[in-house]
Amino acid sequence: MDTNAITNAYTAQATAESASASKAKNTSKVTKPAGQKEVGSPQLSEKAQKYYNQLRKKFSNMDFILVSSDKKEEVQANASKYAGNSALVVLIDEDKIEKMAEDEAYRAKYEGILRGATTQMAQMKQSLGKNADSVKTIGMSFNEKGVASFFAVVDKSLASQKKRIEKKAEQKAEDKKKAERKAEQKRAEEKRKDGVEKTGGDSEDTVTVTASSWDELLKKINDTLNVKDSDSYGRIGNEDYKAAIDFVIPESIDSDDQDAVNNYLKSVKSMFTLDNDGNYTGLDIAAFCEQAVQKGLMVIDEKSDEYKVAGQTTMQDFADGLNLSLPLVQAM
Repeated sequence: MDTNAITNAYTAQATAESASASKAKNTSKVTKPAGQKEVGSPQLSEKAQKYYNQLRKKFSNMDFILVSSDKKEEVQANASKYAGNSALVVLIDEDKIEKMAEDEAYRAKYEGILRGATTQMAQMKQSLGKNADSVKTIGMSFNEKGVASFFAVVDKSLASQKKRIEKKAEQKAEDKKKAERKAEQKRAEEKRKDGVEKTGGDSEDTVTVTASSWDELLKKINDTLNVKDSDSYGRIGNEDYKAAIDFVIPESIDSDDQDAVNNYLKSVKSMFTLDNDGNYTGLDIAAFCEQAVQKGLMVIDEKSDEYKVAGQTTMQDFADGLNLSLPLVQAM
């Protein structure tokens, strides 16, 4: 019997078990720095913790939150819950940190994304201009495939307040204070009328937007803040708008497809009245009747010079012929 072979095998096994136990032991003894933000109970190896400390130091302008493996999906679905200060929030799970500590190529990939985010964050604030103060938090997270997604928590009330202040900039200080108090009282009264009671968390003026790219995030922030240069001015996060769209848009148009909605609204713009800012305020009855006559849905009575429904034309005929929603036609 080859006793040396047996001895060597036993020694190798014992060494491996010892190394494994040592690694587990080192993991359990890892000291976490004060102020390390976490979700769940993430556990890093000594090497990974050391790397994570270096990563946070390297990107000290970011607010890192370490996520345990069992909380990844939950955090991904509710990223905005972890919004913090004005720094870019980075939600990253323990598995990625472990791999970044071991794999140089993997580490380079993610650190490259973070470096790019630093530049993008600065450009974002520059693009937002004075509206940057209305963005409470901007953050990013990574899915299982390493694809980054972005979110922002936007306070619409700040933007509204700035507009009011700009309009009253030439007034005396006392007059401005009175106007602001009056506006505040009006908002409070509207809340009481609506039965809205906020005891904590986000206010009704706070909206969370998510995006798969920085450009998309900027667009959605501008949409929320009613920036008129936005292609979807005032639409994102606006429940009144969503309700209005469901009322106006016919079933043939996908109300969740923003491009389709925009194209549709442009196609029927001549039948609606708009305010000075270009917002739709209602149906232009005269324009509606003129187009209805052109489509053979209405006629002009020669004696009374009034518009009348042609023959047996139904409400559905009007909706189909003018490409309008049936509820809108019925409400006329």
